[in-house]
Amino acid sequence: MRYTNTEYSEHESEGYRQDMNSALEEKYRPAPSCLKCIHMKTCVIFRNVQPMMESMFGMLKEKDRPFTGEDLAKICKEYEHRVEEEITK
Repeated sequence: MRYTNTEYSEHESEGYRQDMNSALEEKYRPAPSCLKCIHMKTCVIFRNVQPMMESMFGMLKEKDRPFTGEDLAKICKEYEHRVEEEITK
């Protein structure tokens, strides 16, 4: 995916265009989630935050909550994406 702009400005630097391309790629990349993490089953933070979020904001609709427990993967330094293996019969 390339950044294309119909109004090209000669003052845009190559670094700016690279940053825009990186931002677009990040925008369409699947978001990290604790549910996709390798160590979710042993994660103490997820086990504590998930029930706390449900008790504090459980009465709100999903779209009205400030964040969910799964969103902690966005700031987790231990996050590693789990690759799902296909089960064949």
